Amino acid sequence: MRAIFFITCYFIATVAVAQTDAQEVKHPIKCPVHYHEGEHFCTMGNSYAQIQTYGSRQYLHPGIDILTEDYTPVYNVKRGIVKAIITIGSDAMWRIAISDGIEPGATEGYLYAHLVRDSIRFVVGDTVEAGEELGVLYPWPVSNYSTHLHFSRIITDGEHWNGNWRPTHNTLLDISTYKDTAAPIFDTINNAIFTFRSEFGHYLSPESVTGKVQLIFNCYDVGNTRFKTGIYAYECTIAPASKPANALVSTKFKFNMNLDRYVHNEQTNAVVPIIYSMDKVYTSESDYVTRNFFYKVLQNGTWTPFSINYADTYIDMESWEEGNYTVTITAFDAGGNSTSATMPFTVSHPKKNKKSITD
Repeated sequence: MRAIFFITCYFIATVAVAQTDAQEVKHPIKCPVHYHEGEHFCTMGNSYAQIQTYGSRQYLHPGIDILTEDYTPVYNVKRGIVKAIITIGSDAMWRIAISDGIEPGATEGYLYAHLVRDSIRFVVGDTVEAGEELGVLYPWPVSNYSTHLHFSRIITDGEHWNGNWRPTHNTLLDISTYKDTAAPIFDTINNAIFTFRSEFGHYLSPESVTGKVQLIFNCYDVGNTRFKTGIYAYECTIAPASKPANALVSTKFKFNMNLDRYVHNEQTNAVVPIIYSMDKVYTSESDYVTRNFFYKVLQNGTWTPFSINYADTYIDMESWEEGNYTVTITAFDAGGNSTSATMPFTVSHPKKNKKSITD
């Protein structure tokens, strides 16, 4: 009879903003929905670079969704020039883009989407001051999702913008009035807190891990809402159980990267199955009903997805000594909260006679 492997997990949550997160703030602003309310529990519907699987399409969410009520006023967060008022489809898709500068070269700005067209108070070329009302939000036509503002920091060029802009980073980090005290949550995967998948697609028992493996974890944030949302960042360390200071793996990843232009998503589409597990057993998905985030731990330590490839998803344990190890993953949200989970596992090479780390 196969032995049962008991897993002990340790969770630690904190609401203090870490220094590394503070360094990621690029443009301190107020919340565009609760602009005049001071510190506020903004509710998130989708986080930045969160996987999206509406229909058959897979992509990374190019902004944040702030949930609110029908016809809620939206306010400009920084003085600028209106360079676009366009729709990408239905009446619910009208948006206004405001650039930091008037010059025709590449400039950054903010995108405010899902406004009622007739409520927009400006035209292209107008100067808008911080705190001025832009318009009100269109009642979202999908019953199991809420009316929301899609908000993003973007960059493109031209005197007038046509919608082919690129998101620059996670704007939720910049909202100084954003309040969140709920830490990310780890969920089980493969009857454990983490799981290992071999390069041949087999899921391994934590009692016997060997070869090149992907380390996958199931985690989500709640963002002051009933919806599961993607996390902001994670850190991972793996070390021998007897020598916890001697980490063999130490890596981190932040969802705070430049993304593709809105019109063309070839690069983003290519990296979705690298960042997220998309096999038939653990398929990451995020739509109006189902949300599961199965993250692969990446090995190259980069903050941008466009310099990673499938090789970065593997940890080569082939040369590791047999014995007991510990993996710890810490998940962060954009509000500075974090949760850590720790799991023991055993490296065992059945077909090889390797020296044990306890010898």
